[in-house]
Amino acid sequence: MFGNSYREVIATIPTNHKRLLGVACVGGAEAWIYGNNKTIIRIDIHGTVRDTVTTTCLSCPGGISVTRGGELIYSDIFSGTVNFVRDGKSETLIIAPQGWTPWRLCCTRSRDILDGGNPLFMSENNNRDVCVSDRNADTVVVVDNTGKVRFRYNGTQARREKSFAPRDIVTDALSQIIVADNNNNCLHILDQNGKFLRCVEDCELTNLSGLSVDSEGRLWVVCDNGEIKVIKYLGQS
Repeated sequence: MFGNSYREVIATIPTNHKRLLGVACVGGAEAWIYGNNKTIIRIDIHGTVRDTVTTTCLSCPGGISVTRGGELIYSDIFSGTVNFVRDGKSETLIIAPQGWTPWRLCCTRSRDILDGGNPLFMSENNNRDVCVSDRNADTVVVVDNTGKVRFRYNGTQARREKSFAPRDIVTDALSQIIVADNNNNCLHILDQNGKFLRCVEDCELTNLSGLSVDSEGRLWVVCDNGEIKVIKYLGQS
């Protein structure tokens, strides 16, 4: 049971990427990461490389995720495909319709795959709401599973110094919505009904380019200088 909130950086993980683009946690102490090349790497919380996958992408994946069964998937924006990795080899799972470019990925509880375009980041909450971070409108939009808009969040409630610039978005075991704010180098946390709860800041977060939550309830936050911050932000009661 989770109680009072706090924040503590329990690990700062350096990587070989000068520009790190995304992260997808695997269990409680490992994650897949990717940068500006064809390779996706699995590392542990100590920074040790556990596995490496060379993708079929011409440059780098558009996004990565991990299925409910623990399989790695990635999008290839040039071929217009979503691919899964099995035994170290890539196989095509989805071919996008003409005019669509698969980008950021989210695996739902019903084993469907959500795909966000270049200015969009998406996540599914425990109540099956779809949470969308829209870079064009600088707004978070949450819709229910019928597509009806439940609420919008534009960052004003947090009273930050600079304008809200939402990027990656995730949800946690408490159905809280966590969104990276690139202008203010912090994370906004909302409840499932859109109420602003608090910001996670003062953790030396800069130029945030990816978020994921591990099975221990810790945030893995990607900074584009090639570092990952693992943050414990929920206390045990």
